[in-house]
Amino acid sequence: QTDEYGHETSWTLHSVDAETNAQTALIADVGENTYGPFQRDSIQLVLAPGKYRFTLRDAMGDGFCCSAGHDGWYSVSINGREVLRGDRYTRHISHDVIIGYDPKMSDRGEEWQEA
Repeated sequence: QTDEYGHETSWTLHSVDAETNAQTALIADVGENTYGPFQRDSIQLVLAPGKYRFTLRDAMGDGFCCSAGHDGWYSVSINGREVLRGDRYTRHISHDVIIGYDPKMSDRGEEWQEA
């Protein structure tokens, strides 16, 4: 949900190279002047396993801040489970999210766990 100055809010979602940590392809974005005051938005994406970077920006540099912007917040969910939530930032904030992480235990680890 944006703050009172929703028109200042924009965001991007990029894929990220897991080895170099560099942003690669733009997956989704919303530009400035899209949202109104206190507006909520929700999008659903089907993403391949991998690393992604969500970046939230504020054109004035005050984020969801101060007396005029205290009602803004953001969240990211994966398969219905919220994995990221926040409400304070300044000019921009980025979070990396890993989709499809499936930790595999080594054979030795499994043997130790069974013992």
